[in-house]
Amino acid sequence: MHETAADWETVRADAVALMSRYVQFDTTNPPGQEMAAAQWLCDQLLSRGITQDVTVHEPLPGRGLLVARIPGEQALKPLVVNHHLDVVAADPAQWTYPPFSGAVADGFVWGRGTLDTKSLGVMFLLALQRLVREGARFRRPVVFLAVPDEEAGSQGMRWFVERYAGEIDPQWVWDEGAGGNRGVFGPQVLYGIAVAEKQVYQVRLTASGDPGHGSMPHDNNATVTLLKAVDRVLSAPRPVRLTEITAGMFRAVAAGQKFPTSLLLNNLGNPLVRRVAAGQLTANKMVNALLRDTVSLTVLRAGYKTNVIPESAEAELDCRLLPARRPKSSIVGWSHTSPTRGSRSKAFTYLRRPGSHR
Repeated sequence: MHETAADWETVRADAVALMSRYVQFDTTNPPGQEMAAAQWLCDQLLSRGITQDVTVHEPLPGRGLLVARIPGEQALKPLVVNHHLDVVAADPAQWTYPPFSGAVADGFVWGRGTLDTKSLGVMFLLALQRLVREGARFRRPVVFLAVPDEEAGSQGMRWFVERYAGEIDPQWVWDEGAGGNRGVFGPQVLYGIAVAEKQVYQVRLTASGDPGHGSMPHDNNATVTLLKAVDRVLSAPRPVRLTEITAGMFRAVAAGQKFPTSLLLNNLGNPLVRRVAAGQLTANKMVNALLRDTVSLTVLRAGYKTNVIPESAEAELDCRLLPARRPKSSIVGWSHTSPTRGSRSKAFTYLRRPGSHR
């Protein structure tokens, strides 16, 4: 089939329109309320002739889960293409355009979920539509899956697995991860394929101290102790580590780079080369995350009145560990206990909350 620029412009316009409409469904989780979005996806799959085998379930009140099936010619295990319907909260005051407007402006579709992961659902939908219209023959079945509650507990996917995992028993699941990024290595778009996942490792750090009045500072202030601890953690980034997977990615990218970047990327296995290139590589937040365990301060809790020194303070750290790494008893690697005469001791409590691989 000979494709023209006009053909691709039609596809692009369709993708923009679909993306704009999809993000207008406010599926902020909590509460989610993904049913309307799931029903809309069902209508799209049916009206576009992709498949007539579409079911919308309601695993929880108001929360839609869609399963669509395209048959295969052989008795092979299916490919599941999955994305989630829910999104995290968005403060409209921080957005150029309202987060659920679906505004099309400045070369972008604006809206919460355009990246995580309603765009993935649109890509799956359009790719399947194109294949079906072109008469593609599927050797194995394809299951189009859209689940609720990915952002706050994964109850939708848990419900689906408990009831249908044995029946569907997929050979592969294509889910979120990687994507196209411009400006990482030059102006061209880098399309990454996720083949391994970092581990989620969340830590709560608690500091205890002496309460008191804000007009009389003292040296056992829990909030001050906590701030010093957090600063110590964040000011000492985890060391750069090159895995076999990332080394292979850098070698592949090197072919499209100019000297000396190409030379450096091809030889990152050499400790000296890695030391020379580390500063430039880790300056990019995406590449930095590929090369080391990361620690982000995401939550702070302390105090209840401006003129009262609180007796405790908490911080929550979102840590992401490289695939081969394993959590130790303390992700930050240090603790501090210093009793003060006549006062409560300063102490840090680490509550490990290892998460699933993501």
